[in-house]
Amino acid sequence: YNKVDNLPHIKKSFVGSGIRYDLMSEEYGKELITKHVSGRLKVAPEHTSSSVLKLMRKPSWEQYERFYHFFEKVNDEAGLRQQLIPYFISSHPGCTNKDMQQLAERCRQMHYHPEQVQDFTPTPMTASSAMFYSGMDLKTLQPIFVERNQENKKRQKSYFFSRR
Repeated sequence: YNKVDNLPHIKKSFVGSGIRYDLMSEEYGKELITKHVSGRLKVAPEHTSSSVLKLMRKPSWEQYERFYHFFEKVNDEAGLRQQLIPYFISSHPGCTNKDMQQLAERCRQMHYHPEQVQDFTPTPMTASSAMFYSGMDLKTLQPIFVERNQENKKRQKSYFFSRR
């Protein structure tokens, strides 16, 4: 960031895409939040369910919550009013309606009102796609739930938008 900010005609540099909150140090996080966020920071916790996150190979929801509180604290200390914008996904292999209900409830508790939620779409060469097509956890080779019915996939997304 410093290298970019020191270029001629550059007043300030911002992060425009999502970040890996689970890998950042406190020092880096403070610099990022106070100097390189233009008002909204995108992150991808993707889910709250431990079992779904494990299948996604993503960090725990608790790690996201720690980052959320850190983000709020740094903003308060710096007198900033920035937003954390989480990204969520529905119908990932292993994700049930109950998992989506819990995710939607957790979002309501945190006063998140997502404008959009990404429905899982298999893409070539990914572990998630292999789980989608095989119906198995790739680590344990045990069967997992996979929602393939389009109406039920819509239902999973609908938990976020029931207030409308």
